[in-house]
Amino acid sequence: MTRKYYAHSLSGKPMDEWQPLEEHLTNVADLAKFFADDFGAGDWAYLAGLWHDLGKYSEEFQNMLQSASELNTGNATKGGRPDHSTAGAQYAFKLLRDRGKILAYTIAGHHAGLPNGKDTDQSCLYDRLEKKIPDYHICPPWLKTADVVPELTFAPDMQRIGFQLSCFIRMLYSCLVDADFLDTEKFIDPERASFRKGYPSLRILSEKFFHFIRSVVSKAPSTKINLHRSAILTNCLNAATLPQGLFSLTVPTGGGKTLSSFAFAIKHALRYNLKRIIYVLPYTSIIEQNAAVLREILGDMSVLEHHCNSVVSQR
Repeated sequence: MTRKYYAHSLSGKPMDEWQPLEEHLTNVADLAKFFADDFGAGDWAYLAGLWHDLGKYSEEFQNMLQSASELNTGNATKGGRPDHSTAGAQYAFKLLRDRGKILAYTIAGHHAGLPNGKDTDQSCLYDRLEKKIPDYHICPPWLKTADVVPELTFAPDMQRIGFQLSCFIRMLYSCLVDADFLDTEKFIDPERASFRKGYPSLRILSEKFFHFIRSVVSKAPSTKINLHRSAILTNCLNAATLPQGLFSLTVPTGGGKTLSSFAFAIKHALRYNLKRIIYVLPYTSIIEQNAAVLREILGDMSVLEHHCNSVVSQR
C-alpha cells in the first residue's frame, strides 16, 4: 500500500483526517498563482507554492507529525520542527539557477521571513542553499517539474535591478505566505476561515460613496470654501479618467482632501479593473482619521485599519 504523506495534523484526530501533503501543495500553488496573476507573475507564484513544503516529504517531518499528534501538542514537539522550507529553496535553485534563486528567497523565508543573501548568520540564503537537510526525494516526480519556466515580468534596468528584484521577490513572498496561511487556516480552523469572504465590491462601495457625496453636496451652502471644495472634487474626478501613473494632490487643510482623493481612487480603480484601495500615511493619527471617515460612509466591513494602535475585534 502506498504511504500517505501529510502537511498538517489535527490533535487527537486519526491520520485519515489530516491534510494530505499533495493537497496542501496544489492548493497553495493555485491560490498563490491567483494572487500573483494581478502583476503578471502567476507562473512564478505557482512554482513557489508547489515547492514551498517539499521538505515535508522527509521521514523526520512525518515522524514529528505523528509524535505531536500522539502527545496532543499540535504540529511541534519538544525536539523542535525539522527544517522543511530549505528543501524547496534548494530544489528551485538547482533546477532554475538564477531564476530559481528568486523562488529560493521566497520559499526559504515563508515561515521565518525573507533571508539576507549572504551574511554571517547561518540563516542567510547562501548558507541555506548549502545546508544539509533531511531527505525529501520520496516526493512524487510530477511535483518537481516546471511545465513553464517563468520569465521576468519587468524589463531589467541594470541601474536599478537590485531594487526591481527586491520588490518582485517581496511581492511573490506576500502571495506565497498569504496562500500558505489561508489554506492552513481553512484546514485547521474552517469556521474562522469562513469569515474571510463576503466583502463588498468596489462597484458597490462606489455607489454607496457617491450617494453620500451627492447628499452632502445638495445640502452644502454656497460658501466660498464650499465652491473651492467642489472644484477640487471635480478636478479629482476628471483626473481619474487619465492613464494610470503617479498623481499628486496639494490642498490646504479643510479643502476636502479625504473625500476628493477617495473619489479619485475609487473611480480610477473601477476604470482600470483594480481590486482595492490602499492608504499609506505617515502618522497613526492621520490613518485613524481617514479610516474613521471612510468607515462611517462605507461600513465596518469595507475598511481594514492596520497599524500599531488598531484593535482587532474578536467577533
